[in-house]
Amino acid sequence: MAATSVLEPMVLLYRATGERRYLDFCYYITRAWDQPQGPKIIRSLDETGSVFKTANAKAYEMMSNLVGLAELYRLTGDRKLLDPVVAAWKDITAKRLYVTGTTSSSEHFRDDFDLPGEEKSDVGEGCATVTWLQLNWQLLRLTGEAPYAQELERTIYNQLLGAQDPHNGDICYFTPLNGKKNPTPGINCCVSSEPRGISMIPQIAWGALDRGVAVELYTPGEVEIAGVRLKSETRFPMDGTVMLTVGLERPRRFPLWLRVPSWTKEFAASVGGRKFAGRPGTYLKIEREWQSGDRIEIAMDMTVRLLDGGKSYPHAVAVARGPQVLAVEKSLNPAALDEAAVSAGDIRLEAAVDRLPEDWSGTQAYTIAEGGARLTLVPFADAREYRVWLRAR
Repeated sequence: MAATSVLEPMVLLYRATGERRYLDFCYYITRAWDQPQGPKIIRSLDETGSVFKTANAKAYEMMSNLVGLAELYRLTGDRKLLDPVVAAWKDITAKRLYVTGTTSSSEHFRDDFDLPGEEKSDVGEGCATVTWLQLNWQLLRLTGEAPYAQELERTIYNQLLGAQDPHNGDICYFTPLNGKKNPTPGINCCVSSEPRGISMIPQIAWGALDRGVAVELYTPGEVEIAGVRLKSETRFPMDGTVMLTVGLERPRRFPLWLRVPSWTKEFAASVGGRKFAGRPGTYLKIEREWQSGDRIEIAMDMTVRLLDGGKSYPHAVAVARGPQVLAVEKSLNPAALDEAAVSAGDIRLEAAVDRLPEDWSGTQAYTIAEGGARLTLVPFADAREYRVWLRAR
C-alpha cells in the first residue's frame, strides 16, 4: 500500500495538466490492488467493511490510498470509488478511533474496540493522525456533512496539536493517552506529516456550502468566500462565545451555515433581533438578506462529560470539556497518577489557571473535587506527563 499512496498526487497531476497518461496510471493503480499479491483495498472494504481485515491493516498507508480514492471520485463521479472510503470511515469511527481523534497502535489498525493507550502501545502515529485529518477533510468537501467536520475538530484540538512541543516545534512520532510525550527534532516521516497537518487548519476552518458560507471551526480569524467577508472573534475553546461580523460590497441574500458541535447541549445564534437554536451534530442554517456590518452572536455550552473507557479501559473514564479531552497532569497533582479517580455522574469543573507554572504553554486548567482533594486537569494538547484514562469510582 505504501507504493500506491502516489494515487492522490497522480489525480492532481491529471487535473493540473489534462494529460491522459496520469489518469491511466491512476486506474492502473486501482487495478493493481487486485493482482495476486496486491492489497485488494476496494474489494476487501466492500466485502468486510473492516480496515482491520484489509491488507496488512497498516493505518497510514491504507488511509493515504483512501484519500487518493476520494480524489479520484471527485474527478470521475464513480460511486464505486467512494463507497469503500465511506465504509472505512464508518469502521474507524465506530471501532478504532481514540477519543483524542487518532487511530493505530504500532502503526496498525487493531481488532474491534482494541485501543490501548500506553506509551508501550505506540499510539497514534503522527502520519496516521494527519492522514485521518486529510480523509475527513476530503469527505467533508465531497459531501458537506457535519460528522466529518466534527472529527476534524476532535483531531485538531487534541491529537494533532498535542503532538507538537509549542516551545520549539519538536514533534512526537507517537502520542500516548497515558504516559509522557517525547517530542524530538529528528528526521522521520511524522516530523514532516504533523506540521503539514497543522498547516491545513486555516483551510479547514471555513468553507462554501450551498450558495453560502460555512463555519466549521470556531477560531479567531478572517476569511473571504465568494465575495463574503467573515470575521470571527472568540476565545474558544476557553469559552463558547463567538462574534461573527459580515462584510459585503452590497446587500445580498445567502445562507450562513454554523456547525453545531455534537458535544454541546445548547447552541444559540442571534442576529438582527432574532434568535436561532441549533441541533447538536448538524448545521444551523441562517438565510436572510445580509448587510455589511451584520453581527452574529453565538453562545454554546462547553459541555463537560465523562467518556467511557470501553474494552481497553473497562473501569475507567476520561473527562472532556467542549472539543477538548482533559488529562491529569503529573506536575500539577501531588498524588500518583495511577491513583487518580473520578466519580461517576455529573461533574463540575472549576477554572484553575492560577495553578499553572510560569513555563506552562497553555492557558487552561480545571479542578475537580474528589474524595476531599482536588485533581487538576489540563487539555490533552497541553499535557506533558499525564493520564487521560482515570479510574472510575
